[in-house]
Amino acid sequence: MLFKNKKKENQIRFAKEKGANYFAEGYNCAQSVLLSGSKALEIELPPKFIDGTLGFSGGIGFSGNVCGALIGGVTLIGIALGKSKKKEIWRRSNHLQKFFQKSFGSHLCQVIRQGGSFHDKKTKGICQKIVSETAGETVKLILS
Repeated sequence: MLFKNKKKENQIRFAKEKGANYFAEGYNCAQSVLLSGSKALEIELPPKFIDGTLGFSGGIGFSGNVCGALIGGVTLIGIALGKSKKKEIWRRSNHLQKFFQKSFGSHLCQVIRQGGSFHDKKTKGICQKIVSETAGETVKLILS
């Protein structure tokens, strides 16, 4: 068991740190949020599921659309709470998108990146921070 005392703050901190680490290792935003959050919550995700989120890179196929970190967070909320709690999933997902919009000014990858290349250092730093904050907020919402 990763979190013996399962203190909420420890799980949130873990998700934030691991999210940034996964992104630095080359996982995309959605994968990083899903992996770090699932580890913090001790939810086993099949590797193929993580592979399935590869298309969310760069705001869905590098189109600059919806940020993968937000998609990964909403996906994790659904996985953690399950279909029987759909009203809670909707409520918490809505809270996450409001947090995201307020924190980063948009849900669109191209706007958040300020038009920067996906491969430059500045953009990667922006994305890494977004992944970290989104992973932490997602775990916080799931545990609330």
